[in-house]
Amino acid sequence: MNETWLPVVGYEYHYHVSDLGRVRRQRPGRGATAGRILKQCDQGGYRAVQLCRDDIKKKVGVHILVAEAFHGRRPRGKMPNHKDLDKGNNCADNLEWLTRKQNAQHAIRSGRVGGTSLRGESNGRAKLTAEKVVIIRRVIGKIGQRDIAILCGVSKTAIQLIHQGKHWRVS
Repeated sequence: MNETWLPVVGYEYHYHVSDLGRVRRQRPGRGATAGRILKQCDQGGYRAVQLCRDDIKKKVGVHILVAEAFHGRRPRGKMPNHKDLDKGNNCADNLEWLTRKQNAQHAIRSGRVGGTSLRGESNGRAKLTAEKVVIIRRVIGKIGQRDIAILCGVSKTAIQLIHQGKHWRVS
């Protein structure tokens, strides 16, 4: 299988990226050899490389470099999507530009993310439980919202939104 190399957008004279997701140095530099394949590091499951131009170093996701080189500059409001959901597979034919919403829908359709929303206790950042919300609703009016917020470790606004039924719609 032949590997196709194209210039990295914004670094055309310095780096090239392949359709297989590899990045190489195009020109020699201080302590760097032309044609050398760059080492990739892990950044939250995504592969990244460090690019340097005019002594300014920048860490960039390989999926972004491949998508821009092989599918054109990033359209406004779009992000690269891995069709097979494998963040490490940065082959050009595995990438496409999607909006954030389309990307999330793709993950749900593919079973990567459950179709259920991450509301209430299922949200890993939730500070309250459904039981606490029921108690909060019972004591609002008897105890001040500010005091409830302090006791529960949340903001007064969170308590107000619970009272108004805008957050934590539990039965």
